Amino acid sequence: MKALILLFVVLAIPNSQAQKNAPAPPATQQPQATAASENSAIAAQLEKIAQAQQASIAIQQAEREAQKNDDHDKRDLAAQEAMAGWAMWSVLIVFIGTGLSAVGLWQLIRSLRLTRDATVAAQSAVQVARDTNEAQVRPWISVSCSLGEPKREKTQAGTDGIFFNVTCKAKNHGRSPAINVAFRVELSLCSQSTPVAHELMTRYCDKERSKTGQNDVHAQTIFPDEESIHSCHVFLSDTAIDENFKALGWYISPVVYGCLSYKSPYTNRVHQTRFSYIVSSFDAEKKYPVVIRPDQPDWLSAPIFLAKPATIICD
Repeated sequence: MKALILLFVVLAIPNSQAQKNAPAPPATQQPQATAASENSAIAAQLEKIAQAQQASIAIQQAEREAQKNDDHDKRDLAAQEAMAGWAMWSVLIVFIGTGLSAVGLWQLIRSLRLTRDATVAAQSAVQVARDTNEAQVRPWISVSCSLGEPKREKTQAGTDGIFFNVTCKAKNHGRSPAINVAFRVELSLCSQSTPVAHELMTRYCDKERSKTGQNDVHAQTIFPDEESIHSCHVFLSDTAIDENFKALGWYISPVVYGCLSYKSPYTNRVHQTRFSYIVSSFDAEKKYPVVIRPDQPDWLSAPIFLAKPATIICD
């Protein structure tokens, strides 16, 4: 509005100045000329006023458009700043949530580990209690073996050799009977190229453990504080004796090993009492044990026995 008034004043001043400087019309034409001049001036002023109004309106519209654009830019900038702030807070919240999730996962894993350790400890305690109770009531078998006199005979296949009868005295020291008792024994010759006696015993007894109670018609039962006699024949071929004698040079090294397998009435576990003996002979005066020398003509007539101390393992 101020711009419109200023424009009107600017247009009015030159017009009045022109009227003052205009020459005076003749006296005869003065009234008509004055009226026409006034009408022309009024029309010109009205046109200038209209133009000024249009210019003012255009200026106001331009100012309003500029104000709108300025406000839009400010609102846009404020919105962008707000979005940036929310994005920063969102990222921060995501990081905090990730950290809390990691802590929760670690606590869960730790809890699972502690639970597993507690479960293992409980299972171990139960197993220890079960083994302790079983050890108190299960059968415990001791063995003592002896070797009978050698007998030279042939096998059904016609192989020449020597038979020995191994006798085992077993006693139950436990509180429950031993069932499915099976006595197994083997005779082998040891040398530098063969396993030692303990390894031979371990292999043989592990194989026999799996056979205990499987269609064993010779299985017996030994009650608490009861003794039982078991026997089994073993064979030593002449070919094996010659090969062992050549390998060792001047003697042979026979070993008797085996096991007494049995079960408890309360469990299906197979227990064993394992043993291994070195077979020896006496010297000419029958005082000291010596190795067996098959190159001597009377080596079978000398006493042959199971030397002690023997290896006895009870599981």
